[in-house]
Amino acid sequence: MGGYTVPEPGVTAIIKSMLPREEMIAAVSRAFDAGSHSVRIGAADIGGVLRLVSGEPKGDEIYEDGPSLLGLRELLDIFSEGRFNFLFPQKGTEWVRNYAGLLIDAGAGGRVLTSAFHGRNLELLRGIMPGAAIAYSYMGLLGLYGMFKSGLIHLKKKFRYGFVQTYETIGPSYIASSGFVRYLEEHGVEVQVFVQNSEKAIKRLRDAGVHSFITEDPDFLRKYLY
Repeated sequence: MGGYTVPEPGVTAIIKSMLPREEMIAAVSRAFDAGSHSVRIGAADIGGVLRLVSGEPKGDEIYEDGPSLLGLRELLDIFSEGRFNFLFPQKGTEWVRNYAGLLIDAGAGGRVLTSAFHGRNLELLRGIMPGAAIAYSYMGLLGLYGMFKSGLIHLKKKFRYGFVQTYETIGPSYIASSGFVRYLEEHGVEVQVFVQNSEKAIKRLRDAGVHSFITEDPDFLRKYLY
């Protein structure tokens, strides 16, 4: 897992809005002050500079107001002890090389988890940084779940990445079932689940073996975890 760990139960806060530099710094500070163990933010290569964008990017978007956005390197320098989960929506591969070089230069590889829309970019990152903490892409997650439901997952000798991020349900499929969660955890894959402000949902997920949560409201979540 590349040294990236969060305590159990773990809380990762999402910052969804694309904010100007000072507002983003303040939002990250609030997330850590609320007791979050990690902060999840979207990131993109804008004019050759890696900057923070929406925490829920919609795809290979074009960002025109790059100079007003906080740079990823600056964020890592300001919060020099903070853990982060960066989500990249872009298809191109050039950002991967820039990103890997930035993490290595900043000495931040051990406190960053990387997510991306496109699996080939994750593979490229793993090739450059074999010890990087990486989460399966959405399609990779569905592939794992399909193998689990069919029983073929027992033939899998090794898991490519150390993290899965999912909603409790995707369409008609109940992804965060105790069987799937516990199987992955037993094989070294940490399951992180997006959770709403629902005491019942939090309890249900805890009972299923989930101990790492992603939320917009870390204050609410922590009330029911500790």
